[in-house]
Amino acid sequence: MNKENQRITLTKRLLKEGLLRLLQDKPLKEIPVTELCRESGINRATFYKHYSIPDDVLTDLAADMAADIRALAPDKEEQFFDGTYLETICTYLQQHKNTVKILIEANTDQQLAVLFADLCNHFWESSPYLGKHGHAKDSDRLLVSTFISSGSYHLIRLWLTQEIDKTPAEISRLVTQILQ
Repeated sequence: MNKENQRITLTKRLLKEGLLRLLQDKPLKEIPVTELCRESGINRATFYKHYSIPDDVLTDLAADMAADIRALAPDKEEQFFDGTYLETICTYLQQHKNTVKILIEANTDQQLAVLFADLCNHFWESSPYLGKHGHAKDSDRLLVSTFISSGSYHLIRLWLTQEIDKTPAEISRLVTQILQ
């Protein structure tokens, strides 16, 4: 990585960390660029090179989380079906619970919801029971995949936001049982 890329990466990380600190005390709509820059130790001109408004920083943070989760994808296809990958996702989300809650409260968790839809579509298409060679119609596959992704995402979202006392393994097992 060259020095310019390192500088950009550092700048964006400082802005994301600064925004997360500010969001602990006030809503996103009440955070002006000047306050975010002051909290992050970044000047306004530098901020505007990368973002337009503080919302963009949070959207970028959500994209980072979605990329992290995609990077956790298993090497073996069967791990999509036995709950191993879902447990890995739940562990990651639990470790980043405060950030996930902020994304949800700011209504910027859409990228995570889309990620779950993508993962469920992959699950559906890869399943030896439900996939392209199964007997379900395309419209049925789309409906069931939407149901699975939305239900799974909202179950995990509720688990994190309501601080339900279950481990990632228990949540993964519960979702896997529902899907079976």
